[in-house]
Amino acid sequence: MIKVGLIGYGKWGKVLYKKLVNFCDVKFICTSKDNYMSKLDDVDWVVVATPDKTHYEIVKKCLWFGKNVFCEKPLTPTYEQSQKLYRLAEMRNVKLYVDDIQNYRKYNFQITDDNKIVRKKSGGGVLKNVLNRLTYHDIYTLYPFIKDLEFKGVDIFQKKDKLFFNVTFDNKYFEFLYDLNSDEMEHTINGCTLAGDDDILTEMLTKVLHEDVDFNYNETITLFTNKIIDDIKKRIFPKVAVIGGGIFGCTTAWKLAENGYEVDLFEKNDDIMKQASNINQYRLHRGYHYPRSKDTAVQSQWGESSFIKEYGEAVVNG
Repeated sequence: MIKVGLIGYGKWGKVLYKKLVNFCDVKFICTSKDNYMSKLDDVDWVVVATPDKTHYEIVKKCLWFGKNVFCEKPLTPTYEQSQKLYRLAEMRNVKLYVDDIQNYRKYNFQITDDNKIVRKKSGGGVLKNVLNRLTYHDIYTLYPFIKDLEFKGVDIFQKKDKLFFNVTFDNKYFEFLYDLNSDEMEHTINGCTLAGDDDILTEMLTKVLHEDVDFNYNETITLFTNKIIDDIKKRIFPKVAVIGGGIFGCTTAWKLAENGYEVDLFEKNDDIMKQASNINQYRLHRGYHYPRSKDTAVQSQWGESSFIKEYGEAVVNG
C-alpha cells in the first residue's frame, strides 16, 4: 500500500482521511503546528490540507525532504510562490499535484460571447474566501476555452452580500455570481450543472497517488489559475496603505490582508509597537474603574473579550 502522511485535520482534512484509509496506509496525521518533519521518512506521499496561508512553507519543506506532495487548492496565495514550488519539485525529482477535482466530473457546456457562472451554497460563508474556494475551480475548468485569450479586466457589480463580477478575456465576457447564503445549492456554467453525487474525490486521490495522471497539465492549470486569481483579486480587493505600526495599525493591516487586500504597513520607528502600544497607554481591563459611565465600562468589557479572542495566546493570565 502507498504510505501517506496527512498534514491538516480540520473539516476538509477529516474528509480526505476517510477516503485515504480505504486504499492507503496513513502513517501519521499532523496539524500545521506539529513536528511532522521527523515523520516524513515513513511515507511516500504527503497530503496537505492546512489553511491556505500555510501551504507554501509546508509544501516547500516536504519537497526539500524528497517527498511527493498532494496539496489542497490553492497551492499558494500567489503565482510567484507557486512557481517556486514547482521549480523545487523538479529539482528534487518529486511529484507535486494540486486539487483539480472538477476535472474528474463529466460535463458538457458551451462557451459563448457572454457566459454565466453561478455558484450558490447554503449555510453562509465569508466572501473573502470565495476567490480561492470557488472561483479557483471555475477558472481551471474554463482553462481549455480561455488559455489563448488575453485577460482584459474586471467589472465589480456587488461584493457585500454576494460576490458578483464580470471578467473579460479578449472579446468574451464571463459573469461570476457567488451567493453563500442561498436556500438552494447550485453550480452551473451557462446553465450546465457541474455537480453530482459521484465520488470524484476518491477517484482523484487514487489516480494521483498511483501517479496515473498528467502532472504537467496539472502544473499548467495550477499556475494559470493562480495568475488569473491574482489579477482578479487586485481589482476586487485593491492595495491599501496603513500608516502606524501600533496595535491598531497592525490589527487593521492584518484584517485587511485577511480579507484579500494587498496591504503595506508603514511605521516611522525601527520596529512595530514601540510608541503608544509600547507604554501600554491603552490597558487591557474590564472597565471596573468607570462607575460614572456604564457605556464606557461595557465598551471596555467588549474590548477585553475581543482582544482575547484575537490575541489570547499573547496574554499572561495571573
